[in-house]
Amino acid sequence: MRAAIELIQAHPERNLTEAELAEAVGATARVLRGFRQVMGTSPGAHLRAVRLPRVREVLMVGGAGTNVTDVATR
Repeated sequence: MRAAIELIQAHPERNLTEAELAEAVGATARVLRGFRQVMGTSPGAHLRAVRLPRVREVLMVGGAGTNVTDVATR
């Protein structure tokens, strides 16, 4: 679980499926299903929880030329 959490936090821009996330951290998809039990949320929900504050920060410090569409695309 720790490796999956660290990967999500280090690379929130990557759109990994649960199977891809499991493979990336050397676990099985079955093991990764325990993510919800440990973290109280799914890997996808955790990814969104990591992304949203970062998006907000980019929008706040980005200046006048920064818009939601550009940030969301990144």
